Amino acid sequence: MNVASQIPERKKHRLYVILCKTLQRLPRGATMTRKNKILLISLASVAALLIFIITILPLIVRNQAVSAIERETGRKAVIEKIAINPFTLTVTVNGCAIKDKDGGPFISIGRLRASLSLASLYRRALILSEVSIDDPAISFARLAANNYSFNDIIERQKAKPQNKSKSGLSFSINNISITNGSLDFDDRAIPGGRKHTIRNLTIAVPFISNIPFLVEKYTDPHISALVNGAPFSFQGKVKPLSKSMETSVHIDLKQLSLPEYVAYLPVRPPADLMSGKLGINCDLTYRVSKDKKPELGIKGRIVLDTIAVNLRSGPPLFRLPSFQVTASDLDVFAKRFLFDTITIDGLELFASRNAKGVWMYSQLLPAAPAENKSETAGDSQQAHLPLVQVTSLAVNNGSIHFNDAQPTGGFKSEISQIDAAVRNFSTAEGASADYECSLLMDNEATFSADGSFSLSPLSASASSELSGMKIQRAWPYLSQYLTAPLKGTVELSSEMSFSKALGLTVEQGSLLVTGFSARYGANEGFDLARFEIKDAGYSQKKNSAEIGEIRLSKGDLALSRDVDGTLSALSLLKSRPAKPAPSGSVKMASADSPQHRPTTPKFTFRLKKLQLEKFNAAFTDKTLEDKPRFTLTNTSLSLTNLNGPQFTPARLRFASTFNKATPLKANGDITPLPFRYKGRISIGRLPLRDFEAYFPDNINVIILDGFADTDMHVDIALKNGKPVGSFKGNAGIRAFHAIDTEAEEDLLKWESLQLDDIQGNLEPFRLSLRQIALNG
Repeated sequence: MNVASQIPERKKHRLYVILCKTLQRLPRGATMTRKNKILLISLASVAALLIFIITILPLIVRNQAVSAIERETGRKAVIEKIAINPFTLTVTVNGCAIKDKDGGPFISIGRLRASLSLASLYRRALILSEVSIDDPAISFARLAANNYSFNDIIERQKAKPQNKSKSGLSFSINNISITNGSLDFDDRAIPGGRKHTIRNLTIAVPFISNIPFLVEKYTDPHISALVNGAPFSFQGKVKPLSKSMETSVHIDLKQLSLPEYVAYLPVRPPADLMSGKLGINCDLTYRVSKDKKPELGIKGRIVLDTIAVNLRSGPPLFRLPSFQVTASDLDVFAKRFLFDTITIDGLELFASRNAKGVWMYSQLLPAAPAENKSETAGDSQQAHLPLVQVTSLAVNNGSIHFNDAQPTGGFKSEISQIDAAVRNFSTAEGASADYECSLLMDNEATFSADGSFSLSPLSASASSELSGMKIQRAWPYLSQYLTAPLKGTVELSSEMSFSKALGLTVEQGSLLVTGFSARYGANEGFDLARFEIKDAGYSQKKNSAEIGEIRLSKGDLALSRDVDGTLSALSLLKSRPAKPAPSGSVKMASADSPQHRPTTPKFTFRLKKLQLEKFNAAFTDKTLEDKPRFTLTNTSLSLTNLNGPQFTPARLRFASTFNKATPLKANGDITPLPFRYKGRISIGRLPLRDFEAYFPDNINVIILDGFADTDMHVDIALKNGKPVGSFKGNAGIRAFHAIDTEAEEDLLKWESLQLDDIQGNLEPFRLSLRQIALNG
C-alpha cells in the first residue's frame, strides 16, 4: 500500500505553503552561508517530520492497531480514522469497532481522544493530561453457565506464553471521561432469558495514578447511567492504588426493577418475587490497611416499592407497597447498625392452613438438617450480639388475611388498619424501647397496646385493650367441643409485665362479656346480659392469682334433668372418648417430669367478691311423669373473700324467689372444700304441692294445699360424702290440707303448725324442740 497516496490533498497544500513562506524570509541575492544552509535543512527536516506525523504516521498506526486487535482477539476490527496533533500531543481515534464472531456488534467507540503531558519528560512517567471516550458500546451474551460470547478471546489469551516480568512504569492518567456509553447484555443461560441494558453511561474520573505523591490523594469519580431504565449515579472520593485503600462514595439508584435479578441468586428462593423496585441514596465508606481492621460504613436511605411475593404454588405471601430505611451509621465489620427510621406502609400478609393442618409457610422452610450434637446451646449464647439501634420504627395501615380450612366449615378473618410504632430500640445492655400498636379485626373488634421492652436483660410491659370481639366468630374452633354456638361480645384489658426475675405479672385485668348466651336441649339455654371480671392479677413468681370482683348481671337459665338423669346443660359439651394408653407402655421420667421440674410455689388464688344479681333460673325434672318445673326469680348472690386451694370460710349472702311466691334467703360463711356452711337459712311460704311428684307412690295422700316456712341457723358439713352438723331455729306449716285418696275424704287440715326452738344433729340424727303450736 502506498502510504503517501492516502495523504489528503489539503494537508499537502498546507505544508507546501508553510515551506514557501519560510524560504521567502531568507535574504535575497545573498550568498547562502553555512548557517543559513543548516537552518534551511533543519526547517526542511522539521517540516518533513511534521508531515510524517500528521499525514503518514496515523495511517501506519491505524493499520498496525487494526492488525494487532485482530491478532489478539481473532475478531474483525475497524478503525475509521486516527489523527495525531504533534503541537498538543493529542491522539484522536474515530470509529473504532470490534465485531462479534457472527459479524454483529461487540465493542465500538465513537471517538477516543488522549493527550500526553510534557510532565512525562521530567516526571519520567507516562502522564496523560486527558482521556475522553465518546459513544462507547458493548454488546455480549451469556450462552450458558460461565460461557460468554467472548470466551474465545479469553481462551486465546490464556494460550499465549505468559510474560512474568513486572513493569515498573509509573503513570498518571488524568481527566478521564466517558460519555453516552451503552451496554447490552443478553443472558440466554437462565430459563426464559433476560436482556439487560445500560444507557446514557457517563463516567468522569479526575485521575488514576501510581506515582507516590499522587497515590495518597483522593480522586473524585462520577458515574451516571440508566440501568435497565432505572436512573443510577455514583460519585465520591477514592484512593484506588494506595496501600491503605480508602473509598468514600455516594450511590443514587432509583426504581430498579428487582424480579429480573432473582434468577442470579445462588439458590432458588422458596417464593417468587412478582414485582418490586429498589431505590438507594447512600454514602459508602470503605477503609483497609495493614495495621487496622477493615471498615465498611453505610449511611443514607434505602427504599423498596411495590413488593409482591407469591408462593411457588401461586398463592400470595405478602405485599409491601413501601419500605423505607434511613441509616445514620451501618458499620458492617464492627457489627454496629444505627438506623434513624424504618417505615413500613401498607404491608399485607397472607396466612392459611389447609384441611390437614399444614401451614402455607411450611413450603418456605428448608429440610431439617441433621442434628449436630457437638454444638451446644451455650456456644450460640456466647456469640457476640451486634449492636442494633432504631430511633423510630413505624408500621402504617398493615393488614393480615387469614384463612383456615382445618376446622369444620373453615374460618376466615381480616385484620386491618394495623398501626405500630417503636421508639429508641437498642440491643445494648439495659436499653429500653417504647412501643404502641392498634388494629381492627373483621371490621368489628379493635385492639390496642402500648408499653416498653428490653432485650438485655429481657423484659417487657404492656397495657392492652380489646373490645367488640364476637364470641360466635370462634365457632369453627369451638364446634369440636360444643354442640351449639356461644354468642356474646368481649372486652378485655390488662396491665402486663415480664422480667427474668419476676416472670409474668398481670395487674388490673378486666373482662366484660355482654349478650352472653347459648342454646341447648329443647328450648333451653342461658342468657346473661353482663359477665364481668374486674381487678384481676397474676404473679408467676408467687404462682398466685387474685380477682377483685366477678359480677354476673341480668341472667336467665333454663335447664332440665333428662330421663337418664343427666342435666340438659351438659348436652352443650360434646363427648370426647378417652384415648387408651398403649398396652405395655411404661411412663418414663423426662426433663418435664415432677422429679426434674424446677420447684415452684403451690398455686394459690383469691376471689375478693363474686356478685350475682337479677338472675332467673328454671329447672324441669323430666325423670318424673309429671315433669315438675321449678323457678328462681330475681336471684342475687354475694360471695366475698374466697381463697384457695386451702379454702378459708367465705362470706355468703343469697336471696331469691322460688316459683314467684316463696322468698329464699341465706347469710353466713361457706367453705367449698371440704364443704361447710355455717349461717342462717330462711324460707317463707314454700308450696308443698310443688313437691308432690317426689312423694312415694305407696302413700295414698294428696296434698291440696300447704306452705312451709323456716328460719334456721345451721352448721352443716360433708364428711365422707354424708352431711353432718347441727341446726337450730323455727319452722312451720301453714294452711295445710291433705285428703285420703282411698276414702276420698279429708285426712289432715290445719291453719297453722308452728315448731319453735328446734335443735338437732344430722349424724347421728337427733331432734328436740321447745314447743309445738297447732291452730285451726
